[in-house]
Amino acid sequence: MAAKKAGDEFFPVMQSFGFDATDLAHNADQQLSPRQRRALNRQRYGRMLSVVVIGGVLLLMLFSTWGTSGVWVTLLFALLALFTSPPAFTHLRRLQRDCQTGQAARVDGLLWKGARLVLRGGKAQQSYYLRVGRYETDISSQQYNALIENRPYRLYYAPATRRLLSLEFEPIETPDDASDREQVQRRSHAALRMLLDFDDDDLAANRDGRLTAAQAQALARREERLFQRWLGLIGGVLLLLALSAYATFIGELLPGALWAMIGCAVVLALLLAALLLDVGRVQRDRHQGRVLCVQGRLRKSQALRRFTLSPEPVVYLVQVGAIVLEVEQALLSLLLELETYTLYYTPHSHILLAVEPPELL
Repeated sequence: MAAKKAGDEFFPVMQSFGFDATDLAHNADQQLSPRQRRALNRQRYGRMLSVVVIGGVLLLMLFSTWGTSGVWVTLLFALLALFTSPPAFTHLRRLQRDCQTGQAARVDGLLWKGARLVLRGGKAQQSYYLRVGRYETDISSQQYNALIENRPYRLYYAPATRRLLSLEFEPIETPDDASDREQVQRRSHAALRMLLDFDDDDLAANRDGRLTAAQAQALARREERLFQRWLGLIGGVLLLLALSAYATFIGELLPGALWAMIGCAVVLALLLAALLLDVGRVQRDRHQGRVLCVQGRLRKSQALRRFTLSPEPVVYLVQVGAIVLEVEQALLSLLLELETYTLYYTPHSHILLAVEPPELL
């Protein structure tokens, strides 16, 4: 696909994503532009500076409270840093890798954009994302409005951090008969494949009850996201307990501090149990490599999550027979109520992998 600027039609895309023709030319050669390399370096130095500052503050607190009852508060803050630092160090290593290699990866395919509800500050807000092939990233509302859905795009991104660098698209002609049933169905089926990110090889393996290597990698990325999410929750609980313990020590009420430590241990144990359950199911599916299927008439529904700490308060569900699977809102709109589908999913975590829709008429 040659780089297509498409005149005024492409300018809003370049403006909203913050790249220019020079950046795009370097990315087309699978290289970072000098400006993009400087931006990654600034982000890397910022992360390194934050790590040094946090470490210095913890050391200063440790020296100033050593030999006093306040040392337990410092140790609690150190425990907080211990649980929240792995994702930060992982991202720092990925930033360093992208800066050292200076390479840009690319992915081609039809673009799908969507919106979902997430909890931010206790309020449900819209979050936007785009997906092309196996690549997905969050975007702003301005970027969402600038993109044209269901068009072939080429995306360039930093391979380690998966940060979106630039993109281009190939203008396509509108079909003469867009209302034709067969054409509409084929476009819907293509969108299903793109959203679930499976191809003919994946579908053939799933029919045999097997995971493909690409699907196993997707499960590994999901496992990592779950781990980081729960670490973030643990860090937030530890921070609140550390502040309450600090206030207790200031008031010289040591029993209260002991109860705070006990409460911290209980909450931490509960969160770790939930982490082991969620991550363990995905791990088991990835290692076993098995796929189950169910066929029948499909029903769609949605519900509110019981736990408000979840980042997505609304659950979108599909049911075939006795099997209920959680799906994205965008996928739900493509499935037809009471039509016969074959769904392929993982046995333990119940993650939808592929869909065989009704045959074209």
